[in-house]
Amino acid sequence: KEYFQYDPSGDYLKPKSLQGMRLEKGNYVAIPYEMRPAASSTSPNGLLSLHSEVLGLDLRLYPDKKFRFFDPKSNQILRSYAEAEQDRLQAEAIATQERAIALQERQEKLQERQEKLQERQEKERLAAYLRSIGINPDEIP
Repeated sequence: KEYFQYDPSGDYLKPKSLQGMRLEKGNYVAIPYEMRPAASSTSPNGLLSLHSEVLGLDLRLYPDKKFRFFDPKSNQILRSYAEAEQDRLQAEAIATQERAIALQERQEKLQERQEKLQERQEKERLAAYLRSIGINPDEIP
């Protein structure tokens, strides 16, 4: 129903390096493009935008030649695979770090418990020794 062509170098598709065609009544007709100013660009060229009825998305070509999908309903640029992968790796790194911190905290608590247990056992051993030599440990100030 639709097809799009993108020529990053601009050597083959003229006059615009992003073009789209839509099947209407058995014939492919050019999808009209819209030139609009790019909010983050100082280039007078702005961005080229084609709307895909099939996808419900705009295909946008920015002055810096970045090709992006844009969701007009949410008013957001969709992340590229590389961006999504970077976010996934960052989330994994954060989760790994959080697990390491939690493990370290558990180990510290365990070590604290072991130290308290050793302390209590040492006190009990000392009290038993004092009793064995006839001294009541409860009477020692």
